[in-house]
Amino acid sequence: MTLYNFFKGVLKMPYYKNYAASSGAVHNINKHEKAVEDQLNANGFVSANLRARKGSSSPISASDRDKAMTEPGFLLGIPNNSYVSQPCGTNNSPDFIVNSNNKLYFIECKSARDPRPVYNSGLPKKGYIYIFCSEKTNETTVYMGEDIVNDAQRTLIQEYKEKQASLTRQLNEGLRELDSLQRGVDFYLRPMYGHKGGKEKTNYFTHQNRNSSEEKVLNYVS
Repeated sequence: MTLYNFFKGVLKMPYYKNYAASSGAVHNINKHEKAVEDQLNANGFVSANLRARKGSSSPISASDRDKAMTEPGFLLGIPNNSYVSQPCGTNNSPDFIVNSNNKLYFIECKSARDPRPVYNSGLPKKGYIYIFCSEKTNETTVYMGEDIVNDAQRTLIQEYKEKQASLTRQLNEGLRELDSLQRGVDFYLRPMYGHKGGKEKTNYFTHQNRNSSEEKVLNYVS
């Protein structure tokens, strides 16, 4: 029972579309996350079956998740050699938190038609392990969030978001002052993270750092 063997198995997985199977395999798995969960089970990990928090549909809060990422002894009540699926809810990351040898691992599943994922408004997180499969390549790769976005880029993005938040507040104050029609028009700016720069930079399966990124994950969980 090791996460190393789990990720070795993950790297052999074909493509699975989120919410619908596209691998053509006979086992009839209906989504990418379920295929990953089956790999966890096959390697001896069991569901922790944590109860949802009072007044919530999820067992773990985002603040406790963040605390666990910085405090190694804070295990979120997850027993050793078990996992929680959708621990912070379906609309919040990660897809899995796994306790292996009393250390927590945060795993996010990505699936796309092209050989590059779209992160929407969720910048790849430092300390997360990503499992990404592509329909075009029918392959799976794994990598750490910090192998996609470096610290300097994160700082630049955060500084921009703070400036943009200030401008958005100013804009909405102006919209309220000019609201002669009493419609409550409000502006919301949503970030979208993707990739540009040609296939040398954007193709996760032919990228020069693919092997080293995969090896980094294997070493991290060993």
